[in-house]
Amino acid sequence: MTLILVTITTLAIIACSSDDHSPIENEDITSESEDTTSEDEDTNNENVIKLYKKSEMYRNGVLVFDKVINYNSENKIQSIITTNYEHFIETITATYSENTITSITKINTFKDPDRPEEHLTFEVIMGDNIITLKSNTFSVEIKHSDGYVDSTRRPHITHPNITLQKFTRDSNQNLLSNTAGDDEISTYYYSDFDSDKKVDPLGSVTFFSYADFFRILGLKVTKNNPLTSNYNGSGVISTTHIRLEYDASGYVTRTFNEPNTDNTYIKHEYIEL
Repeated sequence: MTLILVTITTLAIIACSSDDHSPIENEDITSESEDTTSEDEDTNNENVIKLYKKSEMYRNGVLVFDKVINYNSENKIQSIITTNYEHFIETITATYSENTITSITKINTFKDPDRPEEHLTFEVIMGDNIITLKSNTFSVEIKHSDGYVDSTRRPHITHPNITLQKFTRDSNQNLLSNTAGDDEISTYYYSDFDSDKKVDPLGSVTFFSYADFFRILGLKVTKNNPLTSNYNGSGVISTTHIRLEYDASGYVTRTFNEPNTDNTYIKHEYIEL
């Protein structure tokens, strides 16, 4: 039960940070979009490669959430810093040995002064189609194939086979579902894929744990962007629709919830190579 509650809490945190994406006022969107278009005209090249650098969420013109990616000299992720300006700062740092990841450290610092800092360091153990993240407190096993995550499992002394999440995809590697827990009472179903574009870097319509760990490890959950998510929690269905905007090279620049109800949007920035 504790593991399931932790899983649900984690998903809830992700949902809170991803569930409010809709446009700001039209005049603001028009002004900023014009600037973006001008920049895109100078870099309209299908061969352009960009590294995801930052996402920022604005609500009623106020920055409420951001994620910043820092790279080393080999263009490998050095750290990911996520800031929820109301609640916490999460810093995930990767350590390498000859370009091979040896450990990942996660530090959570909370705005609540009475809540102590959380600090975890995971040893990264590579196996055949499985990566184990091992800490002094717990371990996470990530099963993958062809560069895509199939499932994550957190072994427990009394519940050794509990799976935190299971991913299913179609023949084109498009994400169809993510189920949390072996009881399968909490499942997200995805559809309406926006093909032949780069994947939404923040995964605004997808909900799953360890997203930043997957990013550091070079693993994906879907090939194309799903635009619709149907959540089934104990028989209660809720639906989320996402509208994406792209630059001339097919990289996602903005995400919005549909319909527009709360003056919130997310913009994404990249480093061009």
